[in-house]
Amino acid sequence: QIHAWSGETGAWTEVFRSPLITGRDGSTVPRELGFRGMTAYQGESDTAPALYTSTYASARGYGCNILRTLDGANFEPIPMPKEFGEFVLTLRLLIPFKGRLFTSPTGRAGDPNASNFAAIFETRDPVKGDWRLVNAPSFGDKGNLSVFEMLPFGDHLYAGTANLEGYQLWRTDAEGDPPY
Repeated sequence: QIHAWSGETGAWTEVFRSPLITGRDGSTVPRELGFRGMTAYQGESDTAPALYTSTYASARGYGCNILRTLDGANFEPIPMPKEFGEFVLTLRLLIPFKGRLFTSPTGRAGDPNASNFAAIFETRDPVKGDWRLVNAPSFGDKGNLSVFEMLPFGDHLYAGTANLEGYQLWRTDAEGDPPY
C-alpha cells in the first residue's frame, strides 16, 4: 500500500494498493509486495514532474516494476529495462542526476539480497522505456553482486556495491558516452 499524509488533517489516506495477479504457479499474489524508494523526476514525455516508485515483487510473480503517478492517486507501471526480464524482483534505487533517471536491480528470484547483476541503467524518458546500461558489467569485478546504494554528490554520482570480498565505491561524472 501507498499512503498519503495530509498536513491539514494529520490523517493518512491509502492512495494505492497493489493489485492481485495470478502468479506463475497459478496462485493469487500481490503484484508488488513493497515499495522501496520514491523520487520526483520529469522525463521527456512527462507533462509535469512525476512521482516514480521502485518496487519489490513476489518471486511467484513476473518481476518488479517502476510505478509512475502525476496526480498522487493513479500509479501505473512504466517499461522496465529489457535486461531485467522476470528474474529481477527488487529495485531500491531511483536517482535523478544530470537530467536522467538512474536505477539498478537489487534482488532476484532465489536471492532477494543480491541481483548478481551489478548494473546501472539510465533514461531521459522512463515512460518510453528508453533505458541503457551505463557501466561495465559488474564494474569489471565478478565479485560485485549488486549495486546497493547510489547517491549524487557535487558533480558525481556514487554507487556502492555488494561484494563478498568487501564493498566497492564507484563514482562517475556521467559525461560522454557509456560505459561511464
